[in-house]
Amino acid sequence: GKLLNEALQSQFSPQMVEILERLLWGFQQEDAQDRFISGRLVEWLENNNVAVRELAFNYINELTGRTVDYSAIATPTQRRATARRWFTHIEKHGSLLDPQEASPASPDKPALP
Repeated sequence: GKLLNEALQSQFSPQMVEILERLLWGFQQEDAQDRFISGRLVEWLENNNVAVRELAFNYINELTGRTVDYSAIATPTQRRATARRWFTHIEKHGSLLDPQEASPASPDKPALP
């Protein structure tokens, strides 16, 4: 907790520290069923920091089990397109993961349209 925060503060802005701390602490399936947390993860796909984008993508992929064409080093336009697809998914389902999908994520799930 405290040591991680201090280490991050020595390298990053306060806003970035908050984001990185949250990403480094991780996410559970319950988080993927929360609209706000789901939205934050998707927002971070467009963050200026490549590490934030990569961590956010890995959690989304892990929590949903859905394959998505995304690269943290893609152009901003390409990253925005993927984020928009995920935002559309959240609008339709209320979060990254439907409450009915509370079982562990499976790689068998279809890719986003």
